[in-house]
Amino acid sequence: MKAWLESIWESLRTSFWFVPAIMGFAAIGLAVGLILLDGWVGITPHGGWAWLHIGEREDLRGVLAAIMSAVITVLAVVFSITIATLTMAVGQLGPRLLRTFMGDRVNQIVLGTFVATFVYCLVVLHAVGKFGEGYILPHISTFAAFVLVLISVGMLVFFLHHVAIAIQAPQVAYSVARELNVILEDVFPEQPDGENHPAVDPPPATVDIISVKHSGYLETVDFGGLVEVAQRCDVVIWMEGRPGMFAIPERPLVRAAPAGRLDDKARKQILACFHWGPRRTAAQDVLFPLQELVEIAARALSTGINDPTTAVTCVHHLTAALCRIAGRPAPATVRRDEEGAVRLVTPPLVFADVCDAAFDPIRTYGRSHPLVTAALLDGLADIAACCTDDEPRAVLREHGRRVLGNAREWPDASDRARAEERFETLRSALGDV
Repeated sequence: MKAWLESIWESLRTSFWFVPAIMGFAAIGLAVGLILLDGWVGITPHGGWAWLHIGEREDLRGVLAAIMSAVITVLAVVFSITIATLTMAVGQLGPRLLRTFMGDRVNQIVLGTFVATFVYCLVVLHAVGKFGEGYILPHISTFAAFVLVLISVGMLVFFLHHVAIAIQAPQVAYSVARELNVILEDVFPEQPDGENHPAVDPPPATVDIISVKHSGYLETVDFGGLVEVAQRCDVVIWMEGRPGMFAIPERPLVRAAPAGRLDDKARKQILACFHWGPRRTAAQDVLFPLQELVEIAARALSTGINDPTTAVTCVHHLTAALCRIAGRPAPATVRRDEEGAVRLVTPPLVFADVCDAAFDPIRTYGRSHPLVTAALLDGLADIAACCTDDEPRAVLREHGRRVLGNAREWPDASDRARAEERFETLRSALGDV
């Protein structure tokens, strides 16, 4: 259930309809409340609230209809601008960045503001049609429509400003890096909820195997739910993959031992702990936002764009992310129940995996760019300064050697010399490794 809720929230968070729908329902509630207030106050042309008096029934209907017409027209323009922005983002930054733009809260709120204004006016217009001779007309409600129009105009100006900033590659990289840092805190906590280097035997030859019947990407896993099922059946569960894996039908998903202890109910409960989807998400997959940054850098280094400065920006964000986890223990691979018995074993995710995913593609695509090479060597040196163990330092040294190997193929001797100097700085930061 927890894995399912996390996946649903990720889908809602990155959708264009969720926030506008909430704001639309809120507008209905506001309209009903103000209409009731109109009936209680009773605005008249000569009373104490005469400045709120707008006109007779047809006047109110004309004003509301004009507002609705203008709002729906501007809403269409906002949607057009949004779609054009998404199209450009897909072409220049990659299709996986589409999720980042759709999850932009400003875009969702702007769309929701116009939807809410339209829905509000529609409800009030319906109320005006129900008022006849001798009835109180909704002047307060109509005046509130004026206020919503002013807010909508302000949101339109702010939206244009926001789009002009949001489509810039450095801003996109910053948004992805911010999401990466959030998930790093969850996947690489300072105190893991489990053990990351335990002495656990591999699964025996005879086990219960559970497979999936469909293909798709593993979005989230309810680890606590797996531990509960394993404890109830008195088994140990070995997972064959981690969030972000692509499932192949009939391939093993989990193995459980001793064999023969899982009934049909337990098998269904285990499968319910895994939530699948047509694409990778950043709910529990730390490598996905990291690879989004890598994709921005790779496209920037393509011959059609040739923008090494953007690639360097991505390297800076990747460096900051790896500095965050360089001194932390690896995520837990073994989880125990309340009695201390091992119940769940997951594949390890070590610092070398993250480092390889971050730097190998950029090193390959940027092998002919001295600017990118310098950023990589400087970034490795910065990460090395944050390391406390020899194992990650050895990984960084190997990456530095690979980067320097590309630099030694350059035709310009001065560029090669500067790369050698930066590698020496990296070696100094690594110490005796």
